[in-house]
Amino acid sequence: NQAKPAKSFVNCNMQTRFIGQVPMQINMKFYLDRVKDGACEITINANKPFEGKILNKSIEPMGLVRIDKGNINSLTAHLTTDNYHANGTFSLLYDNLKLTLLKRKKQANNFNKRNILSLLANVVVKNSNPNNSRLRTADVKFRRDDYKSFFNMVWKFAFTGIKDVVGVKL
Repeated sequence: NQAKPAKSFVNCNMQTRFIGQVPMQINMKFYLDRVKDGACEITINANKPFEGKILNKSIEPMGLVRIDKGNINSLTAHLTTDNYHANGTFSLLYDNLKLTLLKRKKQANNFNKRNILSLLANVVVKNSNPNNSRLRTADVKFRRDDYKSFFNMVWKFAFTGIKDVVGVKL
C-alpha cells in the first residue's frame, strides 16, 4: 500500500522541556489531504546532554525499568504515522548505562526490583552508544492499540526504539 505524496500540510514546531527538564524540539507535519488517515510526520530532537535518571519519572511506571546510572547525550526520532501505525527511525546516544528491571507492587506506582533479571539485563545491555565507533539506531514499526491514544502510540514507538538501541528486550 503505497502512500501518495501530500500536496498540502501544516507544520507545528514546538520547543518544550520533557519532564520539565530535558530541552526538546518537536516538529509535526500534518498532511491535510490525508486527514481521515491521520497522516503525520514527527521529528523529535533532544540534543543537550542530561543525566539518564531524569527519565525515571516516565519510564518506571510505563516501562517497568529504572535507569540507575548513565548519561544521555542525544535522542533523535523521525516517524511517519497514521491512525494505526508509527514507522521510523530512533537514535539514542548515551554512555555508562546501568538499569534495574522492576515489577509492580499492588499499590500504584510502587515497584520491587527484579534482581536476577536486572543482573542479566545489565550483562546484555550495551552500556554505551556509540560503542567502538559503531552507532546503533533502531528501525521501529509499531501498531497502535485501538483503545489507546495517538500519544500513547508515539510513546510506545520511542520506548521500542530505546529497547532496540540498548540491545535488550525489557
